[in-house]
Formats: sequence, C-alpha cells, structure tokens
Amino acid sequence: MKLMRVGIALVVSAFMACFTQAEGVAKIGDTKYATIDAAIGAVQNGETIELLSDITVSGYFVYNKSFTIDGKGKTITCASANTNYPNYFVNVANGYAQTFKNVTINANETVPYAIQCIGSASKLTLDNVIVQGGKTMKTKGKNDNYSKTRLGYGIHVNQGTVIAKDL
Repeated sequence: MKLMRVGIALVVSAFMACFTQAEGVAKIGDTKYATIDAAIGAVQNGETIELLSDITVSGYFVYNKSFTIDGKGKTITCASANTNYPNYFVNVANGYAQTFKNVTINANETVPYAIQCIGSASKLTLDNVIVQGGKTMKTKGKNDNYSKTRLGYGIHVNQGTVIAKDL
C-alpha cells in the first residue's frame, strides 16, 4: 500500500511538472518556465526571453547577464521593494547589456526608480517600451534641517548608455 502511494505521488508530480512547463509565464526558444526568475536563471548571454503572460515580481528585478526580454505586449509589475535595494526595480549593472522590447515595466509606485542603468560599461536598450515610474519620496540630507520631496523617476542613468526606440 505504501509503495502504491509513492507511485501515485510520483505520477502526480510528473503530471504537475508537465502542466507547469506547458503553462509557463516565459520561454526561451521552445522551453517554457513557470517563473521569470527561472527563465532568467536559465538564459544565456545574448538569448531572448519571451513573456507568455503578465507577471508580478516581488523585490527587485536585476541579474548580471546580457539578454533580451520580449514582452510580446505584456506587463512586468513590481509588487514590493527589496529591503536591501529599495531604490530600483530593474537594474542594468556595469558590464552588462539588457534589452527590453514590446513590454510595460510598471514600478507600481513601490520604488523611486523603475529602471536604473549604472556604470560606464552598462547598456540599456528600450524598444517599444512603456515605463511607469517610481514613487515620490521624502529625503533628508545629513546637513539638512528639513525634509525634501523628490519625485520618483522612470529611468535613472548614471554613466551608462541608453538607447530608446518607439517609446
């Protein structure tokens, strides 16, 4: 009886794995992934991830790889800020090139910057992209006796290269 239960559990697990693979949120070539994190974990430099549905990501969306995300008209939404990196949702780090096309990037007013491109060797390409910006925040410098309100930015560039088409 115990052996039968284990067998049934294995069959159900195999079925669910196939179902999740078939119903993924993103794909690289013909391989589908259940989460965008899984797809980005698998993408090789220079490859393209295609979105199959709208996605919501908690934390931040940053990976030290060079790749393209083709949203196919879908939306990537930030659900909450990352406690270690609370200022941006998408980050293109120094030495990497990332392309986003046919997608809406929605910071959902959870972080100040929807996209940050930082470092002289970083490159961000936006092609037919809608960027929905960051939140307004209050800041106080170490020499300030008052709070300042700073508007959130859609895109923050610090020494990087940004190419924008059809925005």
